[in-house]
Amino acid sequence: VFSGKPVGTLFLPTAAPLNAHKRWLANSRLSRGALTLDAGAVIA
Repeated sequence: VFSGKPVGTLFLPTAAPLNAHKRWLANSRLSRGALTLDAGAVIA
């Protein structure tokens, strides 16, 4: 970030709006899960 190089993934909006089911999934407050990173993922 500090070097000025692009970092991460850019998600551009789509022209079509989300249908009701996808909008519900995207905005659900009851999300649960875990994110596990192995050493290779951390280095990448």
